[in-house]
Amino acid sequence: MNNTTFDTLVQSITPSELYKLAEELVAIPSYPEVGTQKIVMWLKEFASCQGLPVSVQPVADDLHVNLLIGYPKLDVRPWLMLNGHLDTVPPAQDNHIPKVCGRFLFGRGAADMKGAVAAMVMAFVALQRSRFPLSKPVMLAAVAGEEIGGLGTKVLLREVKPHACIIGEPTKLRLVVAHKGVEWIEIIVHGRSAHASCPQAGVNSIVWAAGIVQALENLGAQLARERNHPLLGAPTLNVGVIQGGTAPNIVPDKCLIRIDRRWLPGEDIKAIYAEIHSAVSHVIKDTLGVRVDIKRMKETMHSQPMETCSDHPFVRVLQQVAKEERLPADLYGVPYGTDGSLFAAQRIPTVVWGPGDIAQAHTLNEFVDLEELWIAARFYLRAIISICTQASVE
Repeated sequence: MNNTTFDTLVQSITPSELYKLAEELVAIPSYPEVGTQKIVMWLKEFASCQGLPVSVQPVADDLHVNLLIGYPKLDVRPWLMLNGHLDTVPPAQDNHIPKVCGRFLFGRGAADMKGAVAAMVMAFVALQRSRFPLSKPVMLAAVAGEEIGGLGTKVLLREVKPHACIIGEPTKLRLVVAHKGVEWIEIIVHGRSAHASCPQAGVNSIVWAAGIVQALENLGAQLARERNHPLLGAPTLNVGVIQGGTAPNIVPDKCLIRIDRRWLPGEDIKAIYAEIHSAVSHVIKDTLGVRVDIKRMKETMHSQPMETCSDHPFVRVLQQVAKEERLPADLYGVPYGTDGSLFAAQRIPTVVWGPGDIAQAHTLNEFVDLEELWIAARFYLRAIISICTQASVE
């Protein structure tokens, strides 16, 4: 499609209605305690009034639901899926109230990632208003529960299997083809309590935990030396929590350690746990009175690494789209996780691309550049047309 035809298509929507849509979405609270029911029903009404086919998909309880938007119709096997989450982390103070200051929209979810969802929706609106003839169907999945374990996308993928997927997380308009997996691990050190006047009668769990923390730090340094990914760098290991003891005059019988392990494509989760067990075992050896439990934390059990080959036809098409929009076409990796890992686990080629900066996510003064939202709407629209009107992206 030539640029003249594309520009005519884009002219069916305006930046001002995109910005208003983003502001409306930010204004509707959708953190875990309130769920996505309200925001989905509002967005369903908006999309329906535009003539787009829509469907609400239950996820959990009555609070958490997904919204599916299709073009030219809803199809359980869309050629392309745009995926974005409507849930946010809980707001701080009054940052759920949207505020526009100059070219920036402030508010909880502006960057992570209601702004991107608004841009995706407006791309669908442009298709519908122009009655653009796609040869293959596209779907927008506005999902729940990304912040609490990917609940919405897990349910989505039981029923819908796209050929390819774009995740709209904030990437500063860069094409991300790889990200690290996230694994939270809990280590509980069990000792034996005693009165502090006779510490030799007990086994101090904090003391043993301190040795384990040092061993984990050494393991993290070893990983940084020995493993590297061309886009992601080295895996990381961070000791983020240590809790133990009840009073200075009691020998503590239990100490808890929690770590964050960012892992690379090609690493094996069983091998990762074997390394942790080895580091811990080397510290405690066969010491009597000391026992250690190591277990996965459920919050990150879905957060595997994601990687799509740089020479995949899907990636090459998106690089061409970026060039046509005068955007960076280089490929990047990021250290944070996305719902893209759930698509990658089912061998669905996936790229993460969206407006905004991940550094804004979960912050008090979260914001997104409104001009980036308009760029994103154009990018998503051009990507849909490029992918859903040709047979080269298999």
